[in-house]
Amino acid sequence: MSIMPQGFLDNESHQSRKFESQPLRSAAWASDSLVVVREGGESARLEPCTGQELGTWNRPDGVKFTDVVCGENAVLALTDTGDVTMLGDVKSINHPPIPVHLGEKAKAVCCGKEHFLVLTASGRVFSWGH
Repeated sequence: MSIMPQGFLDNESHQSRKFESQPLRSAAWASDSLVVVREGGESARLEPCTGQELGTWNRPDGVKFTDVVCGENAVLALTDTGDVTMLGDVKSINHPPIPVHLGEKAKAVCCGKEHFLVLTASGRVFSWGH
């Protein structure tokens, strides 16, 4: 399923303005930005009021991100191969992605302010954080 973003409500003119023309697979609010996964599997950080791309995260060759969640300080992504990757700090895209080794494939990710949860294909749940 794709999400077609319509845009945002401009604070000054109070008019909706479109900022992302590509279909999205996932979107999550970070502390000061919007983190999206585009239909092609690329994850990007956007400035929420203008839609300006602040950068993209690198991904392993041939792998596509399918979902992304943001805690208060970190971004976690799920790939189309069932792997989980910690993309790093929500304010920086300069860190290399860190694979999360679960020993099995994941099918869903979610988070709270300071913790992450991963549901695996076998039905197990992994959690970490506070």
